[in-house]
Amino acid sequence: MSNYFEWLESYSVGVPELDDDHKILIVLVNDLVVLVNGGVCKRTLEEILMQLLDYTVFHFQREERLFEQTDYPEMERHRRYHDQFVRKLVEYFIGFKKKTLNTTDFATFLMDWMITHIQHEDMRYSQHFKDSGLV
Repeated sequence: MSNYFEWLESYSVGVPELDDDHKILIVLVNDLVVLVNGGVCKRTLEEILMQLLDYTVFHFQREERLFEQTDYPEMERHRRYHDQFVRKLVEYFIGFKKKTLNTTDFATFLMDWMITHIQHEDMRYSQHFKDSGLV
């Protein structure tokens, strides 16, 4: 199985736990893309969607705890991005349950969002965490 989206060291935010979370999310996104492209049964796709939703919420909570611990000045702005993404994941999951989900669009959205969010939004807190002694 080939990966559609691979971890690059340039994605590292300098916090091992968060980098590990991002790697797990990338695996889940890759699993979803493979399933979409392979036409796998809905039960399997549903399981991946649930894992992705659950792990995303877990990861965002971890990030937000670190924001609070370090008094990250852009905490609320970043939380809004998290909330928007979780709402979008829930919308896609509802679309899946109603059989209206365009899985190709969903897979593309996930890969684009992950790359953009890690490289632009998450990198904004990287230096703050270093300056706070977290790393």
